[in-house]
Amino acid sequence: MSEQRSSGERPRARPWKRLLELGPTLVALVGTSGSVLLWQTLRRDEIREARAAFELGASQRVARVQSACTAALEQLRSVGALFDSSSTVEPAEFRTFTASALARSPALRAFLWIERGQAGSAGRVVFAEGDERSSFAPGTEFGNPPEVTAVLERAGGELALSGPLELPGAEGSRVLAALPVRFHEGERVGQLQGHVALLLDVEQLLLPEEHEIALLAEDVTGTEPVHLAGARDSLCYLSPVQEIGGRRWRITGSTSSESLARHTSRWPILAGVLGLLVTASAVVTMLMAASRKRARALVVRRSDEVLHSYATLASEAEERLQATRLAQQSQEQLRQILDLVPSQIYVKDRHGRMLLANEATAEAYATSVRKLTLPAEVDVNADAGAASAELEEDRRLMSQNRSTIVADHPFVDGQGRRRILHVAKIPYRVHGSPALLHVATDVTESRQAEDILRHQNLLLGELARGVPPEEVLRHVIEAAEKLVSGLRCSVLFLSPDRRHLVHGLAPSLPEEYSRAVEGLEIGPLAGSCGAAAHLGQRFVVRDVMQHANWAAYREQARRANIRACWSEPIRAADGEILGTFAMYYAEPRAPEPFEERFIESMAYLAGIAIERSRLDARI
Repeated sequence: MSEQRSSGERPRARPWKRLLELGPTLVALVGTSGSVLLWQTLRRDEIREARAAFELGASQRVARVQSACTAALEQLRSVGALFDSSSTVEPAEFRTFTASALARSPALRAFLWIERGQAGSAGRVVFAEGDERSSFAPGTEFGNPPEVTAVLERAGGELALSGPLELPGAEGSRVLAALPVRFHEGERVGQLQGHVALLLDVEQLLLPEEHEIALLAEDVTGTEPVHLAGARDSLCYLSPVQEIGGRRWRITGSTSSESLARHTSRWPILAGVLGLLVTASAVVTMLMAASRKRARALVVRRSDEVLHSYATLASEAEERLQATRLAQQSQEQLRQILDLVPSQIYVKDRHGRMLLANEATAEAYATSVRKLTLPAEVDVNADAGAASAELEEDRRLMSQNRSTIVADHPFVDGQGRRRILHVAKIPYRVHGSPALLHVATDVTESRQAEDILRHQNLLLGELARGVPPEEVLRHVIEAAEKLVSGLRCSVLFLSPDRRHLVHGLAPSLPEEYSRAVEGLEIGPLAGSCGAAAHLGQRFVVRDVMQHANWAAYREQARRANIRACWSEPIRAADGEILGTFAMYYAEPRAPEPFEERFIESMAYLAGIAIERSRLDARI
């Protein structure tokens, strides 16, 4: 029964569940719409109030400008009334009557007394006062300007105004207002005597009192408005058209939309934002409630899944950890094996960079494995510059997947020593990219030993064939200098008194140096050769410029470009010292193990040659 009741209640619960799911969306839509509507209403009311304030201010400014214009024209009428009953107009009187009017109104630029013209002539200026009177010098004829002529003709009966005038030397437009003056005698009005006129600066009338409202004056007498002064902005207030002196005028007040915006406040925005915040908080509250409910159900469901998968993950993690340990042990064992091998083992890619190296390789380059295998600062996707011949050969081996052996590969190690390597190059791939495995064995000692043995056999063969000992001795020096790059050799003989060394052979040394050491007295401080002959053992001077034995010969050594000198005693078969065999270098250095064996071998051959020479002499 409970199962039937639950199955029967589920269809009725689904619409409510759906409505609850849509609740946050409906609240968000209603709240947002209400907030926007509230903002628009408050904003519209403020704009309406700002517009009303602008229209009031503009109408007041327009009224003040119209009042100022009327006052200026009243000044003209008062001046005309003063001269209306005079039979003549004197300059002093004209100046007196117009001075006060010009002082009261800055917009009045000039007052004119225009004498009545003859037939066909508008008249001429008799008197002119004001800031711009220079534009109307006395005697100026008005018959040419059409606008002024029309004004004077219209002013035959009463006040008349002109359209905008552009006068030389004046900035902006001017308006000429003319009033006729007649002769009066008692009650009788006489003939037209002339005109009293004023020059009105419209821009001066429109000077702004406030920066937010601008004024524009237009002459709308014709079909098209004529601009007099001022500028129009985006928002305008149109004042009624005013007719003065036969022309129709209109003064317009305007302001920008930005000036109206300054009258608005932030209350509409704050009210809208507050409504949005209230709506957002309600939506977030509803979403959080629904989310908590779904989260509880999800936690219950996921807990079982996590507990079930935890055992599986734990077993897999243990297996992976064991595999990682085994891999690390294998890598460490492989690294130990590589570091124990005395040969250089390293892998280079197609750019010539080392990807792998053992300790023997690092020792050969006088650095560490980490620094030797750091990535080079080059673009691995492009080959910058021309590749060396060796790199081109390595790339060819990679592309052809072919191995090779280089029997005698020259190499200069990190200490500057020249070595000979036996290199095996085997194609190899690193992460799918081609590479080349190098196994380099240092065969310098064996090659040098072979060369020494070969030359010894040749020299001994020469002695056996009866070659003169002096020539064999020269061949000994030539062979030594050929085997070692940068080496110069000399042979000195011990004198019969066994106290001095005399010149033997030194083909590569300057004659000046050979003469300087001729007759060198042996002793513990007599250079390298004298000390070796005195002590009966090899004497090595690493730097002749610093050693005390060479104090007396440093200048000769400097001229001969000698910085190091090693000397070996030359002995006979019975051990008797026959002379010395010396090796000279142009840079400070000490002998290597190979060079120690080499000088000993050369001294031995020189001893055989000298002893053979002595034997031949006795025979």
